[in-house]
Amino acid sequence: MSKILFAIACFSLVACATTTEFKEQQSQSDFGFRLEDTKYNDTFYVHSNIKEGTKPRYVISYVGRVVGETCLKRGFKYFDSSTESAPSPDGKVQAYRTVGFCYPTAQRKDINVLFAPSLTDLADGAALGVENAKNTKTKVRAGDVLKLVRGKRVHSMLDLKEAVREAARKNEKTIEMVYLRKGKVLRIKEPLQDSKSVLDSASLENFKNFTE
Repeated sequence: MSKILFAIACFSLVACATTTEFKEQQSQSDFGFRLEDTKYNDTFYVHSNIKEGTKPRYVISYVGRVVGETCLKRGFKYFDSSTESAPSPDGKVQAYRTVGFCYPTAQRKDINVLFAPSLTDLADGAALGVENAKNTKTKVRAGDVLKLVRGKRVHSMLDLKEAVREAARKNEKTIEMVYLRKGKVLRIKEPLQDSKSVLDSASLENFKNFTE
């Protein structure tokens, strides 16, 4: 399955666009979205269907606005999200799955490793490839391929962000990650650090109407 990963950074661009009105998804082939709650009030899924061929920046804006406004309605001023594509139900609309994270303050936990925006195809499936490792104590190097986080298979940034969030909930200081480097297995404990890479309610003012 081909997946498209979207970066949250696009929300700060004036070029991004969003809807002025959201349509709840009524069936698999309808344009719109539906929310799926988790056991945590500050984390949820957005399942959306958008017209096939819609430019990625419009998709980012649509699902991002859903996440932002949902967090605001739940009493959270700050938010973050990650999105991946899913199989198209009928070829007319493209399905997407987004995880939305809400935060009470402008701070979240993260790891100091940058991953390539595209997936690396391996014999046993897709995985995240390391694009860069900043000047930290980590042993990760560019070209390493992330396979497991906290013992679970990782296919996308969405999976990784969920794992980091779960580690933060448990007040873990590090997160165990398994990488492949030229066929060798590396088991590394990455330190969790504070990050201010979140959006707030003011970010929603940068969005325009969701039109082509």
